[in-house]
Amino acid sequence: MSKKSDIRISGSELLSIEGTKLISASENYIIDVVSIDTRTLATGSLYIALRGEKHDGHSFIADALRSGAKYIVVDEKFDLASVEQAAAHFIVTNDTTRFLGSLARIRRNKLHATVIGITGSNGKTTTKDILSTLLSTKFKTVSTRANDNNHIGVPLTIFRCDAETQMLVLELGTNHFGEIEYTASIAQPDLALITVIGDSHLEYLKNRKGVLKEKEAIFKYAAARGGKVFINLDDTLLRGLIKKYKNAITFSTTNRAVYTGKLIKPGKGIISQAKITVGKLRETFNMPLLGEHSLGNIVAAAALAHKSGLPESYIAKGIKKIKAPHSRLELIQSGNNVIIDDTYNANPNSMEAALRILSSINTEKKKIAVLGDMFELGSQSVKLHKGLAPLIKKLNIDEVLLIGENMKHLFTSLNDKKKTVVYFENGEMLSAYLKSISSEQVLFLFKGSRGMKMEQYINPARGA
Repeated sequence: MSKKSDIRISGSELLSIEGTKLISASENYIIDVVSIDTRTLATGSLYIALRGEKHDGHSFIADALRSGAKYIVVDEKFDLASVEQAAAHFIVTNDTTRFLGSLARIRRNKLHATVIGITGSNGKTTTKDILSTLLSTKFKTVSTRANDNNHIGVPLTIFRCDAETQMLVLELGTNHFGEIEYTASIAQPDLALITVIGDSHLEYLKNRKGVLKEKEAIFKYAAARGGKVFINLDDTLLRGLIKKYKNAITFSTTNRAVYTGKLIKPGKGIISQAKITVGKLRETFNMPLLGEHSLGNIVAAAALAHKSGLPESYIAKGIKKIKAPHSRLELIQSGNNVIIDDTYNANPNSMEAALRILSSINTEKKKIAVLGDMFELGSQSVKLHKGLAPLIKKLNIDEVLLIGENMKHLFTSLNDKKKTVVYFENGEMLSAYLKSISSEQVLFLFKGSRGMKMEQYINPARGA
């Protein structure tokens, strides 16, 4: 059985981090708990003062000392004479953010947990949540919280593990080249998954090949340590990596693969059935999430869980516990109306998937899509917003309500006499319209990028 002391970091290990100097003797340093927030800092913790765009952690060192920080990391710009050094053991480094990453890399290599890394243009958070649900049926599991999927969040998630943690599920996000390279080098995943490659963060990653290049770093780090990579055969670009990673494990909802899933087309209603093949398991179940792409996320999570050592009977049990994450294709029943809340974020792929789901549902209710701008698309933004028009024209959707500067381009492209298409100049007008139709029998879809805060329009649709 692992002991707490197994994962503590010593002073000599701190000195292995480039650009680091200890102010006290090295034997005085035994690091266990790490914090960057004085409001939640526990007595005896290491406090790392990060310099961010809005806040400088060095401004809160006095608060950290009052909260009982035993160790404090500062950068070379900080004047040590300005604080009472005897109150804690100080560490000086050339970059406190990089120090956090290096420290987490040391901790990761001390953990006895299986480390699973997940990235992708869509579905990474949902897949991470499903996988955590499955693994938690048997193993002590730690996984990424909220938006902790970047160069700061990944290290902090690693420090949430203790010596008894058996499974660590890390979500790795990006919007610039090199970010996955950095976080994957810290995570050192034993198992790695890319959900799909889509038109996300094109402002910096340029195109899908750029997205693939950025995401593939997670595979490289897993393969380098003899780990397993999981390839989605439903994605053309990912399918092309099969020859590169010869021991890859495949999954699919449309092709032959090691792990498969199939959606059983529903009758009237919203809930459909699906079946998956995992090892010897052949499981048919009511879909806990909407959409065929959600089945792909379930199959991916089941594949990861199975290769992590979770018995098939536990996978079957865990599937029954899956629930839609908040604001990600979350179903809300409200009087006569049903609302699909997919307001967490949006890019062209996830927008198309959500619209197809709305169209596919067999219901007598009027179908209304309420759509806001998609961000971070760079020079392709106009093209990609307009590009939704041909799909929407073909879909079984009655009304399309649009808001946002970029959605004007979709509005001008949607000359569809069969549908009601309305563009709203401001949120007050959209809210007023939604409230005026809230008593009708409607199936709503709300979707847009995080910055559009599309969730603010759900209550007016409920008549609130």
